[in-house]
Amino acid sequence: MKISVLMTVYNENLEWVKQSLDSLLNQTYKDIEIIVVIDNPEDKALLDLIIKYSNDNFCIKYLQNQNNLGLALSLNKAFKLATGYYIARMDADDVNMLNRFETQVAFLNQNPQYDLISSSCNYINEDSAIIGTRKDKKINSYNQLVKNLEVQNFLIHPSWMMRRSLFEELNGYRNFECSQDYDFILRALTRGFKIYYSDDVLINYRIRDSSISVSKGYRQHIIAKYILKCYFERKTNGNDDFTLENLTYHVNEELSNKNEVLFIESKKYLSEFKNAHKKTDKLLPLFKLIFNPFGREQLLNFLKLRKNEKVGGLI
Repeated sequence: MKISVLMTVYNENLEWVKQSLDSLLNQTYKDIEIIVVIDNPEDKALLDLIIKYSNDNFCIKYLQNQNNLGLALSLNKAFKLATGYYIARMDADDVNMLNRFETQVAFLNQNPQYDLISSSCNYINEDSAIIGTRKDKKINSYNQLVKNLEVQNFLIHPSWMMRRSLFEELNGYRNFECSQDYDFILRALTRGFKIYYSDDVLINYRIRDSSISVSKGYRQHIIAKYILKCYFERKTNGNDDFTLENLTYHVNEELSNKNEVLFIESKKYLSEFKNAHKKTDKLLPLFKLIFNPFGREQLLNFLKLRKNEKVGGLI
């Protein structure tokens, strides 16, 4: 069964793009097509690289946006060219393990009750050196997976593989500037699609100093909260109030409170609390978390996730 890989490029280092494409072309599973959307019409070097790869590899198709559209709309454009039974995501700065597609296709073929699989990862830096392996998520049941996603998004977007029918049913991504994958996965849950998280390390996920999560963490937090609000609206009412106008109003209202410094501090306190080895060393960061409005929220979410791990639930 053919896999269609959806990828966008914008400002990635050319060497990273080469590594990413090579990790697709060298997969042990060969029935793939790679659809690349160039979302930066000003970057001629990036365009030239993609054209060269496309000329050398018949499985690569590319589109060039006339204007910057962002990730969500670019991925939807890529899907219009996709002919595969399975749809896979990939980012242009990450690197696949060479058995990724073979492993994921085998799982979906053997488990028709699941519609999307996501995997664990290694973390790599801008020099492509491995700086860690994700080991923090212990998903013991489907019930726990859902409960965790109702707290935060922990799925690695470029590790996804899904059935084509899921993408079609959801009509692709909605136009969020970031966290569009979180909105996608929560809409999938609302529609009754089943998600599987594998702790197999199938991708090297690059941590960039300029990534959205680093440079715009507070804005991403605000948007993720709006996405969660929409999710619970759908669970209650069957639909949500998402429009670009409502999203913009929500973001601007939160930004007007000028709480970014408090948010950044809360992330620091939570890290200190989680990494403290002695109970006595946890007291000071705990005190700081309690007296920080974002800290209280993050502490509560952390405790919910810990409870989910212990309680688990039925598969």
